[in-house]
Amino acid sequence: MSDFEFDFDQAEKSLQVREMALKQGAKGLPKAEDTEFDPPQEKLRQHMEFLLEGRRQETLESLNRLSESQLKLETEIESKEFATLTRSAENEVETLKKHRFGALVNAFRKERKLLRELRAFKLRNQVDWEPRYPASMILHWSLIVGAVVAESIANSYFFSKGSELGILGGLFQALLISCVNVGMSALVGDLVLRQFNHILPKYKLMGLIGTCIYTVLLLANNLLAAHFRAQLEIDPERAGVAAVIAFWQNPLNVVAFDAWVMFVFGLVFALAALLKAYTADDRYPGYGSIHRNYEHSLEVISNEQETLIEDITTVYEQKTETLDQLIQDKRRLIRDYRKLLERAYALMEAYDHSLKVYTKGYNALLMYYRKINQEVRQENKVPAYFGAQSTFEHVELRGVDLSKLEKKANQYEESLENIESQRNDTKGKLVEQREGAIKAIEDFFKRVEQEAERLVDTETVQNPVAQ
Repeated sequence: MSDFEFDFDQAEKSLQVREMALKQGAKGLPKAEDTEFDPPQEKLRQHMEFLLEGRRQETLESLNRLSESQLKLETEIESKEFATLTRSAENEVETLKKHRFGALVNAFRKERKLLRELRAFKLRNQVDWEPRYPASMILHWSLIVGAVVAESIANSYFFSKGSELGILGGLFQALLISCVNVGMSALVGDLVLRQFNHILPKYKLMGLIGTCIYTVLLLANNLLAAHFRAQLEIDPERAGVAAVIAFWQNPLNVVAFDAWVMFVFGLVFALAALLKAYTADDRYPGYGSIHRNYEHSLEVISNEQETLIEDITTVYEQKTETLDQLIQDKRRLIRDYRKLLERAYALMEAYDHSLKVYTKGYNALLMYYRKINQEVRQENKVPAYFGAQSTFEHVELRGVDLSKLEKKANQYEESLENIESQRNDTKGKLVEQREGAIKAIEDFFKRVEQEAERLVDTETVQNPVAQ
């Protein structure tokens, strides 16, 4: 807009200034004593004021749009306050604690109930030692499966000699026998043998009876397998029936050496599985299971606590990242604010330039009109104002004051000079808050624990038998 110029020739032609001047001058108008413009001059004034008013309205609309943008920027700039970060961090931490309170109370309540059950179990069963069981139950029981596979492979050699399918057929038969042999031993080792350690005599008796039954079944299973192996060499097609008959008539009358070797192998693997299953848990029945449940409840509590602490730490890490982003945003917004102000100045300068150009063009048209008018007059007398320059009225940009915006822009830019120190101060406060929140979390956990104790005590009073 600053390069705006007035086209005198075009304006003179379109307004017919010369024609009007000749016509009025021939009539001796305006009269020498007139103080007001004649109609042609008034027409020129109205036309130029109309053009200038259009330019003024266009400038005001542009300034209003800039003002709206500046107000939005002011709101955004003033919202980028660092002090809000520390407050919002505290609020988020409190919200986290409220949200996790219920889950932590339930975890502590379960742990307290299991601890009471564990203590009651130890007191009731007179258990005064720490439970002993392997850290990995999967590894322990995988060895049992390994025993099944090992025995199957070993026995498949013996069965393959009399099998039409060779080693494959022998392996299938050996696998069936090994599953019964090792599987039965594992179950007895896990469920029966520990009953000998029970404080109550009836459980000891049950363990004794179960062990006796197991011993009979173990010997019978392995002797029957040995007879089957022996009969494979005599009559493979009727080996199964012949083995049962031979076993029934004389269980110990196994006539093949390989069959006795297989019998010994079966007992060795069975006893190994029995011992492995027995040592897979504490020797006292049920003690290892209840202790593992309690240990698991402690792990749940620990995980809940660690998760809460990690979440609190994450809150402050995110606030620190937000702080850096706030600084970048604030710098950008203040730069944008200054640019808008510069655009406003440019608009006003452009309008001032337009006003000067229109005023100059307006007076040029008037002087041209008056010159032609005077040249065609019969009398050389003209109004006194013919030699005076004219100006426009009510052409200023009313209500436009950039001084306040300039002051605010300066304040924003001055605030950037201290922004690094503010950033460091805010980061320091966030670090202090984080450390304080981590320390205070212990008190929070104590409140959770107390609430869990209260709930467990209430449940105990309401239902003492179940407890």
